Amino acid sequence: MTSWYITGFAIHPEYGFGIVKQPVEFTTKKSFYIVDHLPYSIKRGEVVELSFTIFSYHQEPLLGKVQLYNIDNQLAFVEHPFNGKNGN
Repeated sequence: MTSWYITGFAIHPEYGFGIVKQPVEFTTKKSFYIVDHLPYSIKRGEVVELSFTIFSYHQEPLLGKVQLYNIDNQLAFVEHPFNGKNGN
């Protein structure tokens, strides 16, 4: 959730200078978002885990699809089965 405060002013040739008396506040919220937990850097040949957390404000479960691209076979994917504990 993010709150925004907007203020402003205007200069008009006939009416002169105008300013917003009080900031206008509005709040936005995404229905879901993803946070990545990625290493700062990776060395060639190093094995790393790509981990993501999905936060959802929906009441019902959502079906999703994860698709990783390996253009030019630059990566070797190693299977790691989901065991249901701590997102692993």
